[in-house]
Amino acid sequence: MRVMILYPPVLPFGYTLHHRFQRLWEAGAYVRIRYPSTTIVDAGLMNMLKGQVLNEYATGYDAVAVYAEPQMLQDVADFVDRFNHMDSRTRIMLYGPAVVCFPALARALPVDAVGCRGDYEAQLRQFVDWASGGMVRVSNLAIRSGSQWIEPTDTPELVGEVDWAYPPLDEMPMADIARIYTMKGQPTTVAVTASRGCPYRCTFCATPELEGRPDRRRNPEALAQYIEQNQQHSHWQLYSPTFTLDRHWCMEFFKQLDRRQVAINWRCTTRVDRLDPQLTEAMAASGCSMVGLGIETLGPALLSIKKGIGQPDMARAIRMLVASGIAVKAYIMLGLPGQRLQDVRRTIDFVHDLGAEIRPTMYSPQGSADGLPDAAAGLGGDDVSAIDRKSFLQDREHYGEYLRLVFSRSSRQLPS
Repeated sequence: MRVMILYPPVLPFGYTLHHRFQRLWEAGAYVRIRYPSTTIVDAGLMNMLKGQVLNEYATGYDAVAVYAEPQMLQDVADFVDRFNHMDSRTRIMLYGPAVVCFPALARALPVDAVGCRGDYEAQLRQFVDWASGGMVRVSNLAIRSGSQWIEPTDTPELVGEVDWAYPPLDEMPMADIARIYTMKGQPTTVAVTASRGCPYRCTFCATPELEGRPDRRRNPEALAQYIEQNQQHSHWQLYSPTFTLDRHWCMEFFKQLDRRQVAINWRCTTRVDRLDPQLTEAMAASGCSMVGLGIETLGPALLSIKKGIGQPDMARAIRMLVASGIAVKAYIMLGLPGQRLQDVRRTIDFVHDLGAEIRPTMYSPQGSADGLPDAAAGLGGDDVSAIDRKSFLQDREHYGEYLRLVFSRSSRQLPS
């Protein structure tokens, strides 16, 4: 069974590079355990031409899984069309956030299956099992049957933490990844999954649909050992929806790094209400250089997104981290329903006054991830390519101000 797992060529507004470590390379390495003839093609780093991807496809594959985010759907549709014309016998699957955010649009493409829930590894393995004729139960996939779709009904499969693969760094296009980091003015950073799942119910976030609500974590000793074996890379992103959700796990992980005398700079993301002074001091001592915090916004919109935090929680967390010598990146969202321009200005001033930097993101409609049907988003296949979370905004009243904020090098404040 010859399998390709593809991240297609795209020209994005920006890169969140750690996603490819998890959703392409870790997931692909897991599939390869059962199907050794699996080729992972990372063509989304401005490193491959579309023709080169078709050259690779022409060598003959039984099954192809294509990763897609919403803004990639138009390019993905082009590849799927060409793949089908070149060899109609190949089974094709679509997986990634695009399927969860816009399920109807994803199913409108001429593919055989879509991964709609549960871990990506399980989606991919179930797809290849099904494509090879050996899989009957497909709890994480929707399968096309003629003009209809057979939706999954069983409990979604979540892969056990002990079976999560690690990024195969020696195989990955690290030079291309380093080039993108250089373009961004950042050090080359290796990402690895520390945990998955989120029990919170923020209305704008698709993580619970993509990863489930239970918090699941790697063995802290095994994770520290992997980092030790690859500590020629000095900067690390420890992927976790809420890294400090399990405080005991964190302290044990820090102990394992210290026991191995691993000296790295690492960063993570967490919630403002999952920190305390002892924990932040331990994080700093173990090499934590930056923490991303979901601030989102001040004002009435904060209540509507069901974040479950308030301004005092934000201030307390930022002060704790800064006092421990850890830089803070405040994730703020622009264009939320009910958010006013003065709320955005107040949020930015609040964050900067506390000594944090901001990472602005444009709010985007996300179909079922926001509890909206696809039709309610008012987007077709061509229009959905605009949803890049950096330049798309439905309400254009203050669009120019928002764009200047997102793309300003200083990102200090909105124009008056």
